Amino acid sequence: MITYPVPSAEILSLGRVEAIRAYKLLEVTLLDGTEVRPNLRTAKLILDGARSGLLIPVVVTEGSYTVVDREAEARYAEAAVRKQERFEMFMAEDGITENPRAEEGRCSGCGESGTGKMHYAPDAMGWPTQVLFISDCCNAS
Repeated sequence: MITYPVPSAEILSLGRVEAIRAYKLLEVTLLDGTEVRPNLRTAKLILDGARSGLLIPVVVTEGSYTVVDREAEARYAEAAVRKQERFEMFMAEDGITENPRAEEGRCSGCGESGTGKMHYAPDAMGWPTQVLFISDCCNAS
């Protein structure tokens, strides 16, 4: 029987979300040689059990894992780099030299209009998108 590893003390010392992300990266090799990782639900259940004192190995069962696809992960990482490059190029084309930059707008925090800092992030295609405006009055606090 193949089991998922018992969460380490290091993983259990992380915050809940960080611990789940870290545990989902652990790989297990099935008897047929397939490399798998626990899916989100499995990682959550194992970590919740471990935090309540249930530190036992959990058997790998059908539906409790995702198959490791290194080629897809490499393509995703390459696409993320290209997206960030497009974002930086579009920011330069739009004349946005700093992020966040000083602008006029309505504050995302308090709703007041005035000067403040506009924060940008890339959308799905890498175009600069306004995501958050914090007015100077909220920045001071």
